[in-house]
Amino acid sequence: MGMAGLVNINVAPGKFYDVAEELNGLPEIKNVWGAYGDVDLIAHIEGGETLSELVIKKIHSIPGVINTSTIVLIPLGKE
Repeated sequence: MGMAGLVNINVAPGKFYDVAEELNGLPEIKNVWGAYGDVDLIAHIEGGETLSELVIKKIHSIPGVINTSTIVLIPLGKE
């Protein structure tokens, strides 16, 4: 596994499904989940580019994304 992380995403009202659809179209995103709580969506990302480039260039350019926070995952055993 290369670089991996979880991106917590807040979206504008009415944009939940539009943003989720766009995220699912990105090859670096392995899973997208809806969430109840402080964030609206959580994306599991893996990629050759750095995670910050993926988040800044691709995720932040999706219409309806308000802000993100990223958790970098460190493998400690089985995948």
